[in-house]
This record gives sequence, C-alpha cells and structure tokens, in this order.
Amino acid sequence: MAQISHTVEKASDNATFYEFVRPSFIVYMAWWIPYSIWLLSCGLKLEAQGYEIGFTYFATFGVGKVAHYLTCKKVAADSKVGSAISFLFVHMICIYIPSICLCYVFFINYWANFVLVFVSLALSTWRGANYYEYLMVGAFEKILKECEDAERKKHDDLNEKAEEEAPESACDPIIKEAPKENQVAAINEPQQRKSSPSENKDEAV
Repeated sequence: MAQISHTVEKASDNATFYEFVRPSFIVYMAWWIPYSIWLLSCGLKLEAQGYEIGFTYFATFGVGKVAHYLTCKKVAADSKVGSAISFLFVHMICIYIPSICLCYVFFINYWANFVLVFVSLALSTWRGANYYEYLMVGAFEKILKECEDAERKKHDDLNEKAEEEAPESACDPIIKEAPKENQVAAINEPQQRKSSPSENKDEAV
C-alpha cells in the first residue's frame, strides 16, 4: 500500500499507462477476488433462496450465454455457476477495462477532464432539478388528483342514493292520502244514517 500511495503522489500528466492503471488494478483485484469466492460459495445459494444480489440484475441480460458459447456449448446457457463466472469476467472486461482506459484519457488531458467535470455537474443539476420538480409538482399533483377522484366518487354515490330514494318519496303522498279519504268516509257515514229515518217517515206519509 505504501508503494501504491507513493505512485499516486508522483502521478502527473506524463505518467505512463502502467503507472496509472497499476494502483487501480490492485484495488480492483482486492474486491474482485473476495467477491468471486463469496458469489460462487454463498451468493448463488442466497439467490436460490429468493434473495436479490448484484449478480441477479446482470443475470437478466443472459450473461450465461457467454460461457455457453466460449466453452463450445459444454456449459448450459442456464447454468447458474457458468452465469456467475461469466458475470465476473464480463464485469472485468466490459466494465473495468473500458472505464480505466477512459479515465486515463481524462487524466492526461486537462481540457477533457474539464469538459467531463462540466458535463457531470450539468447532468447532476438537471437530474436533481427534475427530481425536485417531481417531489414538489408531480407528487403533489398526484395527491390532488386522487383527492379529486375520491370527491367525485363520493358525489356520484350521493346522486345515486338520491335517485334511488326519489321514487319512494313520490309514492308517500298517495299512501298518506288514503287514511284521509277513510276519515272523510267515516264522517259522512253517520250523517247518512241520521238522514235515513226522516226519509223513512216521508215515505210512510
């Protein structure tokens, strides 16, 4: 580690590619080797139990096919072990090596590094602004829409309930008028009985 630190301190614009890559490669190997052992011994077992690990995401891209074709189809395309080994080497060849080569270009060129920093700052600001807009406008608008839909549904339910009760209320006066007619008939009936004796007398005379 002391030698790595000494190499980094001496790094400058005229540093060779080997001097630039060597410290990062040592650090990468310090991660890659233990992770490879863990993935092949424990990681695949955890994934089989339903846990999601870093390899799970890359497995969806079909990295197992790499081992399938490189071994002349001796390793099955859906082999978990073959997929894990393919993932480890694909990570090194397709992610680490291109990244470290690109970083070396920005390391030796001031203006390239300046443009990279400017673009990174612009993208960070733009993405941060979009996220802030989503929190302050998009999420709030979504909440307002949900409240509006709930209020509209409540209003529609009240209207349906009022329409269901309307026919029943229209029939009530007819039901209530019936007793009144019976009362009038009950009042007129004694009067008719009183008038009947006089009519009988007239008939007798």
